[in-house]
Amino acid sequence: MKVGDFIQSSAFLDQSGIILETDVISNQPDNETWFLVHWFTVMPDHSMRKNRSEWLRRYEIEPRDLTDVPQ
Repeated sequence: MKVGDFIQSSAFLDQSGIILETDVISNQPDNETWFLVHWFTVMPDHSMRKNRSEWLRRYEIEPRDLTDVPQ
């Protein structure tokens, strides 16, 4: 995963996210990569409402296939 990738939330329905930044935590044993995710909800008029931003690890997020997003 990289900056600009879209992801989906498995914990919150109808929330999508975009990775804004990555950082490697070098003081951890495996130099784990963290991802800053900006979560949003797509509204019926196709606008987006920001919900929150948070730092997550790779196993906490899922890539999203944008081809199955309703138009």
